[in-house]
Amino acid sequence: MASRSITGLGRPEPSEPAFPRAVPVDPAATPELLWSVAALTGDWSPASISRVAAVHHDDARRAVARAREIGLLGDDPAEPVDPDVVVGLIGRLADDERARIHGAAARACFRLGPDHHRRALHHARAAGVNGLGPDAVDLLDRAGSLSLALGAYDDARDLLTLADDLDPAGDPERVGRRACSLVDACDGAGDAAGSRAALMRAIAASEASDDPDLVARIATRCALAPNSDHADRRAERFLCHTGRVDLAGPARAAVLAARAIVEHRVPLIHEGGPVTGWVSRPGVARPLADRALAMATDTESRLVALLAWRSSHRSPEHLELRRERS
Repeated sequence: MASRSITGLGRPEPSEPAFPRAVPVDPAATPELLWSVAALTGDWSPASISRVAAVHHDDARRAVARAREIGLLGDDPAEPVDPDVVVGLIGRLADDERARIHGAAARACFRLGPDHHRRALHHARAAGVNGLGPDAVDLLDRAGSLSLALGAYDDARDLLTLADDLDPAGDPERVGRRACSLVDACDGAGDAAGSRAALMRAIAASEASDDPDLVARIATRCALAPNSDHADRRAERFLCHTGRVDLAGPARAAVLAARAIVEHRVPLIHEGGPVTGWVSRPGVARPLADRALAMATDTESRLVALLAWRSSHRSPEHLELRRERS
C-alpha cells in the first residue's frame, strides 16, 4: 500500500484558475473554421464549439445552422456526420492549426472536470507542447494530481506519464515529485512494472536534488510493496546514501523506517539472475525501526515507522510490546 497523503505538485494561487481558458482558435473565426473545430472534437453542439474555439455562443450557433443549410449536417442532432465530411474538414487544417485546436479542446475538457480528463488526454496527446502552450506540463501535472486525489488511478497514471514525456529535462525536484505521484497512480491501477519504472525515475531525479521531503517520499516508496519485493539495486543504493541529505524530523523518520523494512527482507540475488530468496537482519532493522518510531511526529511518517517496527519485531518475545505500540 503506497502512502497517498502527498499527491499534489503545487496548488495554483487562489487568483489563478487551475485550468486557464483557451485562447481563441482564430480571433476572426469563419464558419468553415468552426466546422473544422467541431469535426476535430466530434461534437457539433454550439456549446462545445463556443467553448473550444473561445467564440460567442451566437457565432457558434449560426455556424451550426449554416452547416445544416448547406447539407453538412442533418436536421436530427443525433444523426452521425458523414465521415467524408469530417475527413475533408480536418484535412483542410494546417498541422499547427490542428495542434492548436486539439490544445484548446484539451483545455476545455480539463475545465469541465475530472470526468472529462480521459477525453482531455486524447486531445493533449494530439496537441503536444506546441498545441497546449508553454504551460502544457503544468496543466497535465495539475490534472494528474487531481485524478490521483480522487482515486482515478488510470487517468492519473496516463496524465502524469504524458507530463513526464513532455518534460524530459525538467526541474529535478518537480520531476521527482511527479514520479512519486506516478508510483502511487501505478500502484492504484495495478501496474507494478510502471510503478517500479516511476520509482527509478524518482531516484534518478533525487540524485540532483537535496530536498529532504522528496528523499523521504522516495524512501517510503522504496520500502513499500510492490517495490520492496523487486529488490532493485539502485533503490538499495539510494537508501544507503540518504545520509548526504540533511534530514530531520518526519523526513528522517520516514527514511529510517524504509531502511528498517528493507533490512528485514534482504534479497539474495545471483549476478544477472532473479531473486532466489531473502534473509532477515533483525539486529540492524530493529534499532532503525526503534529510532524511526521515536522520531516520527506526523501521521504519514508515524504510519510508516509503525509498519517498520511491527515488521522487525515479529518474534514472540515482542508480543506484549507489539500490542502496546499498536
